[in-house]
Amino acid sequence: MRTDIKVLGREGLGIVYIGANTMQSGNYISEHDTLISQKLGHVLCGGDLSEPTEVSEQYLLDLERKTFLELCMQRKTLERLQSIITSGKVLRNYNAVYGTGRWPRAGGGGGGPSMVSRRGDVLRLNRYKNTSTCWEWKDRQLAKRHPDRLS
Repeated sequence: MRTDIKVLGREGLGIVYIGANTMQSGNYISEHDTLISQKLGHVLCGGDLSEPTEVSEQYLLDLERKTFLELCMQRKTLERLQSIITSGKVLRNYNAVYGTGRWPRAGGGGGGPSMVSRRGDVLRLNRYKNTSTCWEWKDRQLAKRHPDRLS
């Protein structure tokens, strides 16, 4: 078993946290995706170590097991695991209005989740589709308004 695996500790963990939070702020990933990213970074950086250090393979395996069990305590993680087992597809846990972090109260009108664009347009989303739905819609709207800007 290897004992010479170099990990970055807090230095690398800070980079992972900044990247995950930036992606969430830009609405590229959900709150749960951010949590998963931070947990993964925690394992890859060797946990809360004060400086770059060499650790053993067993240390990383134990840290991975502990982190996986922590994630399994989350309802959204269990929903994703169930989706992969039953359908073979990754479930995207949408739970936010575009840019606000909550579902719309009005305008959604029965029939499942929706997202609200910056202009206030309500977009219908299937819970099993990825976030590209919103961006594809925005691209189509921009193309209609500004056909001269297409590259």
